[in-house]
Amino acid sequence: MPNTDPPLDEPARVALVLERARRCATRVRVIAAATRDRAGERLTEIGELAEMGIVGTSDDGLSIASGRVAREVLAYLGPLGLPLIEHAEDASLAAGSVMRAGPIATRLGLAGWPPSAELAVVERDIALAEETSGWLHVTHISTAGSLEAIRRAKERGVHVTCDVTPHHLAMTDAWVAGDRRFAWEEPSGIGADPFGATLDQELAYDARCRVNPPLPSRSDALALLGGVADGVIDAIATDHAPHPVERKAVEFAAAAPGIIGLETALSLGLAAVAAGILGLARLLEVMGSGPAALIGEERALRVGAPADLVLFDPGARWRVEAGTLASSSSNTPLLGMELPGVVRLTVADGRITYREGVLEQS
Repeated sequence: MPNTDPPLDEPARVALVLERARRCATRVRVIAAATRDRAGERLTEIGELAEMGIVGTSDDGLSIASGRVAREVLAYLGPLGLPLIEHAEDASLAAGSVMRAGPIATRLGLAGWPPSAELAVVERDIALAEETSGWLHVTHISTAGSLEAIRRAKERGVHVTCDVTPHHLAMTDAWVAGDRRFAWEEPSGIGADPFGATLDQELAYDARCRVNPPLPSRSDALALLGGVADGVIDAIATDHAPHPVERKAVEFAAAAPGIIGLETALSLGLAAVAAGILGLARLLEVMGSGPAALIGEERALRVGAPADLVLFDPGARWRVEAGTLASSSSNTPLLGMELPGVVRLTVADGRITYREGVLEQS
């Protein structure tokens, strides 16, 4: 994604990433910035970037505030067959907020982010995509309203796709108050009675639960799980956001938003499968072949297909601990929890890149 420093808004910067990616232990695809400096004002050299092999454009972490500019991007990308990948957030509606608006935010005394902050941009961009015949991809959707707007747009033939993160499927706003039940589990305590239950003094206001968009209400999370199951949601994407300890070991409102998710994504999906919320075949589709199809590639177990494989044991379990995570950060509220599914082996482009806890060198 282009939310780097400096942003991936110039061909030379994209070329540098592509060159470095050739030596990596996995396949890397680049999404370039839609506008210069991700400022939402001037378009990047989209045509030249497309020739270099980018798979889409985005001002990731920021919506394109100007409807005029968003329309120009969609119109430009349409003939190229590339998506505008939109982080849907109306900054004026979300300003100053740190968690999802609702009874739990009120109980905690934290400024609430209304679902309309997401829906307003989703509906605007759907209208623009319909008008320009462009391709809109809404990333990390987090509300039932956005899901239904996308569902209706798909039904009438608008080229719109979307993804959701594992944490927006499994976790809810009650996690900010210290509740560690998954969305599909029967709520109790603060999750069931925000104003009557006692707060968990150790887990409440856990800055590791601050993300953008914020963790959803339980009803939104269950709706999103339904959207994965029935096919409206095209992919699960982690929105992996590592932060050093000092950016999370602060009061909730001052913490950097983001959760690491690469190493826990499959396990959270398998937990939903075990709960009967998702089918295993559908989970593998939205984590493998579905995302590949969005960038014009195929993942399949057949002769001639790229050998990009993950071998995992769905019956094995593991404990999420900072010392065993391969990420450079451990900012996840899942620390200490036991999850299903252990990855035994990964293969990227025919080469073993991970085996039984060891990352293979390129």
